[in-house]
Amino acid sequence: MGLLTSKNGLLNSASLEAAKLGKIIYVSVEELCANAKNVYEMDDIDLLVENIQEMGLIEPLHAFKSGDGQYVLTSGHRRLQAIKKLIESGETVKYNGKTLDEHEIPVILNYPDNELQERVMLLSSNAYRTMDKKERRQVILEAHRCYTIHCANGDKPEGREREWITAITGISDGTVKDVLAEINKKDVDGDSSISAEDIVEKEPQEDEFQKCIKKIQSLDKFLQKKSPDFRKKDELTKQQLRIAIDGLIDTLEILRG
Repeated sequence: MGLLTSKNGLLNSASLEAAKLGKIIYVSVEELCANAKNVYEMDDIDLLVENIQEMGLIEPLHAFKSGDGQYVLTSGHRRLQAIKKLIESGETVKYNGKTLDEHEIPVILNYPDNELQERVMLLSSNAYRTMDKKERRQVILEAHRCYTIHCANGDKPEGREREWITAITGISDGTVKDVLAEINKKDVDGDSSISAEDIVEKEPQEDEFQKCIKKIQSLDKFLQKKSPDFRKKDELTKQQLRIAIDGLIDTLEILRG
């Protein structure tokens, strides 16, 4: 995977692609691929599938074209998975009232100048999404790495580090402050090789509780969008949702035990 840089010669038709910047183009789903630098979790895909079925695709995906001809995502990883599931099941995807086929996925081109900008774009594209504690820590760690590289390159962002991280991720200032304090403590103790696994929750059960609560909240939001009498009209959906809720309750009970 490459970036739009003449130095690496990864994009031969750079001038043609540059003319498309910021515009919506339509590409085949096979031409789209996930970005290996994305640190966000790929969860709640089934609920997103339901949402796209009901409301259509609201926002195009964002990507850049790499040297091998693939469109590498900078935003829309969960949406791409949901679109693939819909296509594989024979369902249609709508965007702006238009029914799309697998060769008409709307994409906005936005080329990062370098790898650092690419990483920051990935972080900011998912700002303010719902995250559990582990995912927040992973995102903060990635943002900390980006900030450190900025400083090493003589391009220190304005303001304090935690303010910059909060601005691009949407994670609260207090949470960012706490995680940065852990990172700084590890550095002081002589351990500078920090990975996401180094700062996972000390109580993994609490992580599982948060995931269950998050799924229940997502399910509740989905139900709120349904018409008041949908339970009477759609008994199958009602039964499926009951099974899902019962499964979550059972999981919580096991964790509590």
